[in-house]
Amino acid sequence: MSESEIEQHKADLQALRVLQADASELEQIESLLNRYNVFEAIGFVGQEIRHSRFLAFLLDPKQSHGLGDLFLKRFLQESSASAKRFSLPLAFESIEDRNLDQTTVTTEAYTDDGRIDILLLNEVEEWAMIIENKIWTSEHSDQLKRYHKFVQDNYPSWQVFGSYLTPYGTLASLNEKYLPLSYGAVCEIVDSILEDRGTTLNPDVRMSMRHYVQMVRRHIVGDPEVVNLARSLYEKHQRALDLIYEHRPDAVSQVKSVIEKLVREDPRFELEGGGKNKTRFAVIEWDTPALMTGQGWTRSGRILMFEFWHYPDGCWLLLLIGPGSEGTRQRLYTMVRSNTEVFELPPNLGNAWSGVFTHAFLEEELLEAATDKDREKEIHRHWEQFLREDLPRIDAALKREPWVWESVERDEEPSSRSERFVWRDGDIEITKRPEDEK
Repeated sequence: MSESEIEQHKADLQALRVLQADASELEQIESLLNRYNVFEAIGFVGQEIRHSRFLAFLLDPKQSHGLGDLFLKRFLQESSASAKRFSLPLAFESIEDRNLDQTTVTTEAYTDDGRIDILLLNEVEEWAMIIENKIWTSEHSDQLKRYHKFVQDNYPSWQVFGSYLTPYGTLASLNEKYLPLSYGAVCEIVDSILEDRGTTLNPDVRMSMRHYVQMVRRHIVGDPEVVNLARSLYEKHQRALDLIYEHRPDAVSQVKSVIEKLVREDPRFELEGGGKNKTRFAVIEWDTPALMTGQGWTRSGRILMFEFWHYPDGCWLLLLIGPGSEGTRQRLYTMVRSNTEVFELPPNLGNAWSGVFTHAFLEEELLEAATDKDREKEIHRHWEQFLREDLPRIDAALKREPWVWESVERDEEPSSRSERFVWRDGDIEITKRPEDEK
């Protein structure tokens, strides 16, 4: 063992000892995450169809939950909050005074060339609502237009509109017909009902609603209490926690290892950490002054980065606009709105992170049943597709934004890691190369 390896070993051991001495926060996180959750126990997390069925159960006034049309009304109210520019159905007017008990709710409603995730029909007031549920996937094959036409053709005199339900409230391509709604908003609806009516509900119903929200926040939109505590702990013990995760023997860690190797081997990218279930990386060429205005995310100051999410129920790659300069965030959001063929459009920028692109790498079946070799092969296949198709389109959209590059000069034939950036400060120019940061 070389002298440098010995020093590395000593530093690793010391980091682990410091973490061991500060175990109270770890125990607190463990207690939050170890709460029994019935939806996690049955493998519910990554199954869009199961999410649709549970939401349909809550939306259906005739079901045995004891809510009547309360969840349905609040779902419609929350949808209407982002729909001021639309011509809304009568069901949205004075909705609290209306009786929606006659609304019928169907899941996997068959059309000529597809299935509608959830379909609401109200014959009394003659309106229909199509709910397209997209958690880990995105729309395809003009499906939203086809679903809307199918329902309108079958109910020609009715008002037909849709809800596009995604983790972050992404705008649908057919946004004049589909109202954006986020899973965070669904959680807030359930929270408000539990606060208002929780003591009057059947205990089993109350538990299932509480467990559902808990599961969604853990795996889809983020639990603020867990996130803040985890960030605090990671900042103090990054080395030890990275070391522990590196040696975790499971499929998820194997996926993380393969992904990090691919990122490291491509000179265009730089790893930015990310934690236990996330791997964050940046495109080095995007390290311009305009895009180095992030705050409270990473030490580098980057505001636009890719992030892999790797969980037991799947692996996805996202492009995130992180927290930081509001002016930069708004300019990036404008770019996204101008390139909807490239990006997924959230209805607005959140307070911190906004996902504007998603590529599904692994489904739950491959993580559970496939061999390490098969998983690695699938990751490589999607990575090549990302490099060949997705990244060039995203990069081209960014290159069309003069404000991103106005303070950057390039060598005539730069490589990704040797590109010269000139940062101007008055009459002073500081030449900086990425390798100088190491």
